[in-house]
Amino acid sequence: MKNREFRTLIAAVMLTTLVAGSVGTTPAYVFAAEGNAKVSTEQKDAKTEKSDKEESSKNTESTSAKPTKNETVYAKIDGSGAVTEVTVSDQLKNISDVSSLQDVSELSDIENVKGDETFTTSGKNLTWNTEGSDICYQGKTDKALPVGVKISYKLDGKDISASDLEGKSGHLVIRYTYENTSEKTNNGTKVPFMMASGLLMDTDRVSNVVVKNGKIISDGDRDMVIGYGFPGMTEILGTTDLDIPDYFEVEMDVTDYEAIEGITVATNSLFNDLGDKENDSKLDDLEGLQDSMNELQDAANQLVDGSGQLKDGLDTLLASSGTLTDGIGQLATGSKTLADGTKSLASGAGKLVSGSKALASGTGILASGTKTLAQGNADLADGATALAAGNGKLALGTSALLDGANTLAKGNATLAGGLEQINNGAKDASDGATALSTGLDGAATGVGELKGKVDDMVTGVNALADGARTLNTNLMNASASSKELDAGVQQVATGAAKLHAGLDALNTKLNPSSTGAVAESAQNVESEAASLQNQAAGLQGTAAELQNGAANLQAQAATAAAETTAQAQQAQSQLAAAQQAAQTILNSGVELDEGTAAQLQALANAYIDTTALESAAVQMTTYAGTAQAYADSTSTAANTATNTANEAANVATQANNVNQAVQNTSQAELAGTVAALNEAAAQVDAGLNGEKGIKNGMSALSAGLGQLSTGATQLDMGLNGNAAAGITGLKDGVTLLQSAVYGEDGLAAGLANASTGAKALAKGNADLYAGATALSAGAKSASEGAATLAAGVKDLNAGAKSASEGATALAGGAKSASEGATQLASGATQVNAGATTLAAGTVTLHNGATQLDSGAATLATGIGTLQNGSTALIDGVKQLDDGANQLNSGMIQFNEEGIKKLVSAFDGDLSAVLDKANGLIDTSKAYKSFTGISDGMDGEVKFVFVTNK
Repeated sequence: MKNREFRTLIAAVMLTTLVAGSVGTTPAYVFAAEGNAKVSTEQKDAKTEKSDKEESSKNTESTSAKPTKNETVYAKIDGSGAVTEVTVSDQLKNISDVSSLQDVSELSDIENVKGDETFTTSGKNLTWNTEGSDICYQGKTDKALPVGVKISYKLDGKDISASDLEGKSGHLVIRYTYENTSEKTNNGTKVPFMMASGLLMDTDRVSNVVVKNGKIISDGDRDMVIGYGFPGMTEILGTTDLDIPDYFEVEMDVTDYEAIEGITVATNSLFNDLGDKENDSKLDDLEGLQDSMNELQDAANQLVDGSGQLKDGLDTLLASSGTLTDGIGQLATGSKTLADGTKSLASGAGKLVSGSKALASGTGILASGTKTLAQGNADLADGATALAAGNGKLALGTSALLDGANTLAKGNATLAGGLEQINNGAKDASDGATALSTGLDGAATGVGELKGKVDDMVTGVNALADGARTLNTNLMNASASSKELDAGVQQVATGAAKLHAGLDALNTKLNPSSTGAVAESAQNVESEAASLQNQAAGLQGTAAELQNGAANLQAQAATAAAETTAQAQQAQSQLAAAQQAAQTILNSGVELDEGTAAQLQALANAYIDTTALESAAVQMTTYAGTAQAYADSTSTAANTATNTANEAANVATQANNVNQAVQNTSQAELAGTVAALNEAAAQVDAGLNGEKGIKNGMSALSAGLGQLSTGATQLDMGLNGNAAAGITGLKDGVTLLQSAVYGEDGLAAGLANASTGAKALAKGNADLYAGATALSAGAKSASEGAATLAAGVKDLNAGAKSASEGATALAGGAKSASEGATQLASGATQVNAGATTLAAGTVTLHNGATQLDSGAATLATGIGTLQNGSTALIDGVKQLDDGANQLNSGMIQFNEEGIKKLVSAFDGDLSAVLDKANGLIDTSKAYKSFTGISDGMDGEVKFVFVTNK
């Protein structure tokens, strides 16, 4: 193939696929500042892309709606370009929404990454349960890639590895060499690939960047380097004469080098888009291609002419820029003056609005006030008439008022005197109430003590009565015992006689020759002595009981009499104190309820008759003494009997000595007569002289018992007579007194209430005293005021007459004022209506002035901006003029060296070129997948190499 044919093919491919730009070593910078051109290009590209997509969609719909497999092979590479890991991502587009898709894949570790759809495998064949959805899955493979990239580094002209380059500084050259290792197909052609790499560089570390076979895109902070190449294209086309790049190279100055992020993409889809897409035909329309070349030449000629005209126009614009600058300056000055004026206008309009509103409001108030004034004047006329009539009545009333004021002055004087008396009486009453309260407290205390003494006195009376009854009983018992004692004495006397006879017989038979008789006599004596001893012992016991009873009776009587007398005296003393307190309350003049007053009166009149009680106590003491005397006599007789018994015991002892058969077991019972028997035993030898003493003792005992019996009868009669009656009366009196003091409505409760009332009375009297004092002072002031009132009433009477005359004149003037006020109200209403209309107009004026001010300010700002930008505009025009010169020169050069050469290249035989191109396209279209694809499926594959940083 001729070199010209290869150049023609490459030119066609580059024009079709690449963005405008030349291939060479000169840097081509595209700055972000070139906004308009960039936007225009992007808009064209977007429209073209949209059109291509719509066309592709139409083509897809026009086919048999085959499912499509889009495959992306991701290869991680190290700093030298060696592959470290491969991951494949496949997307199955279920265009017909079928429920299952047949697929072929050589991948391992397949995973559904966008859904839950499942699949089954049979070797390399996969069946996906799509449920009408697209499928996205990925997997792993170790299959050799059909393309690759080798990366080499030179620092300051010396080769260096990526790992050793870290942190170094100097002039660095990085070269990306693209490789096509795909196998040749049946037509002997490898799969064509275009490869492009992008490197993102940090401008803080990298500077002076120059790229070969690529571009630099900069945003000011970072540089993006894009390089491209066609690996194996020289081999595919079968020539070495063409300069077809299969690498890109970038040079830079680096500081503290850090690995650069890079990505490389390899795709054959670029070649699939060549030819007639609609009819899937090849590059065989040479006539159309020639026409296109002619059109390209015409367009280039027009660009050359247009760039020349652009240069001429910019020269003219640049020459007129001075006039433009002056006009903009004048416009800026005028706009500022306009803005200041509109601002003042808006401010004045605002004040006018406020003033007009205030005017409208004031006229409204004026209208309302004049109406009120008119109505008030009418009312004033009516009131003046009524005032005149009232003043006449006032004159009459002031006369009566004067009389009343005089009377009031006199009454106040009288009141002041009476209040002074009340004041004095209230003070005395307060003092008396205080004393009464104190006395009531003492009375209440005395009544409480009286209750205790009355209780004690009742207890003593009961004890005295019990003692009297006990004494009476004991005296009756003593009387019976005295009779028994008398009989016992008689028996003792008889026994003593028998004992004497026995002793005589015993004494007669004391002859030793008559031992048996003596023993018998001794036994008789002992027997008689024992009998006598028993009788004497009984007599002694009776006498002892009588003596003990008399002693106890005397002690009880003495104690009861003493306690009763003392309690009676204390009760009488407490009663006297209570009676004095009750009389004090009755004499105080305090108002008491009827029941309390009656109880106090009963207490004051109460009397306890203790005479009978005291008499009974004395009589009881006397009877006790008599009983004691009788007991002493009884004791003497008992002693005599005891002595006789003792004599009998001695005789018995002697007899026992004679005859041991006689026992002494009766000695305890004959204790009362031991002394007498001892004396009798002593007198046995003296001729039984003791018999007379026994008889004398028995006589004395008998006489004493008689007297005791008589005294006992008298004591019993006394107790059952006056003493008993006195005790009963005393108990009844105490009971009545206790009921009166402590009953349900008794004196104690009344005294408590009276004490409380007395305290309240004392406080009330104190308050009355204070009030009376104040009232007295007020009465004096009122009296003085009444005198002043009388004087004022006189003046009032005179003024009322003058007021009556003035009211008549006022009525006439008020009528005239009412008529004028009506006219004023009508005029004020009209003024208010006009002011309201004026206010509405000023609001409209203010709104317009505000808008005008805002517009003028905006205009001034815009003109200021225009003025500021005019300098930049002139500079831009100068730059644009310079650029137009360069553009014109460049277009002439582009036309001469590029377009004309390209057009001339198509003047030869293109059939061979088209054959090579069609073979390349066929091979590219046949390569649909890297890891496998089913027969009924369209596909597309691309390879992405990512540099590990």
